[in-house]
Amino acid sequence: MGTSGEEGFQTNLLTAVADNPHSDAEATLKSLLGRGWYVFGPRTPGLKRLKEGDHVAFYRKGAGVVAEAIIATKPEKKRLEWFHGSERFPWAVRVKDARYFFDKPVVIDKALRSRLQVFQAKEYGTWAWFVQSAQILSDHDFDVLVGRK
Repeated sequence: MGTSGEEGFQTNLLTAVADNPHSDAEATLKSLLGRGWYVFGPRTPGLKRLKEGDHVAFYRKGAGVVAEAIIATKPEKKRLEWFHGSERFPWAVRVKDARYFFDKPVVIDKALRSRLQVFQAKEYGTWAWFVQSAQILSDHDFDVLVGRK
């Protein structure tokens, strides 16, 4: 499978979740995913091509990749009244099959980065760019980041 987002291809997305004044990243994720939702900002790469069956992984700063879910609907502009931050993240998708691994996050250290295809093409002095904004990933890189490879 590819990552083009075209019909028949699965998109894999890595997105960061941060602590905020209302809750920490873990509580935010559990609240959203536990209710079957996730939200995105308007500049999220690949946002408009997300569709049912696509995958999303969640990175928590200082910890690593801590959860994954499957997209169940196309993104829609929707305010989740119970979610603090809807003004910054106005796009919502239904999700299913959320899996949490907060107790054993996948740490994005040098050894793991050496296994990711995204880092093979070019030398990077720092890797912060990789987790500072959402990234579209190959199937291989997604599987590595969620601990399947």
